[in-house]
Amino acid sequence: MEEELYRGLARYYDILYQYRDARGQAAFALDQLARHGDRETGTALVLGCGTGVHSQHLVEAGLGVVGIDKHEEMLRVARERTDATFRQGTLPDVALDRTFDLVFLPGTVVNYLSMADLETTFDLLASHLADDGVLVFDYGTLFDVDGREPPFLNTASDGDVDVAQLVQLRRYSDRKTRWDSVVVAVGPDFEEFFVDTHAITVLERDDLREMLRDRGFEVTVHPDGYDTGDQFDVDIETVVAR
Repeated sequence: MEEELYRGLARYYDILYQYRDARGQAAFALDQLARHGDRETGTALVLGCGTGVHSQHLVEAGLGVVGIDKHEEMLRVARERTDATFRQGTLPDVALDRTFDLVFLPGTVVNYLSMADLETTFDLLASHLADDGVLVFDYGTLFDVDGREPPFLNTASDGDVDVAQLVQLRRYSDRKTRWDSVVVAVGPDFEEFFVDTHAITVLERDDLREMLRDRGFEVTVHPDGYDTGDQFDVDIETVVAR
């Protein structure tokens, strides 16, 4: 089912992606805010906030955080995790009534937007980023596949719950790759099995630079991701715009 892992099974998403160094990624965004925005506190907007792990670290650093995600189930977990303001919304149709010092889109959120929606999203962010504010996002280079890639396996455990995800990436057009996966979750008194699929937009570094520069941003690309050393960063690049 399309985005089933996000739509109704957020607890398994939380377990599978715990290997991601969310603390280090949030620290990277905070460092960019201190370096380019000349501030260490302020307000942050986290788009595609998921289960709130990045938001939690930003709150702990003293920022006032608003997190937005399209899936209410993800937000339910986020609200249990940390004291930020969470609300449902789907890019690019997100209503914002203020500016933010930091705008953060972690977890390859931009790859889930069409090119047209990404253009509209950048318009939105350009008008809601504070003076001297910083935009930080990552995008997945692993989605730029040629044909069909061999399947790969993610596994994780939390207490007595084990989750395994078998993923295959398949390019089906110039700009689109499918993420098809089978997820199995096993606990002491249950076993669950489901299919999770996503349509992913393949993004090019030069296209992102051009779109941002057209909106007045100064752009820096970090090809090694967040430089936090976790395995999730191997196949992503991080963009800082201000």
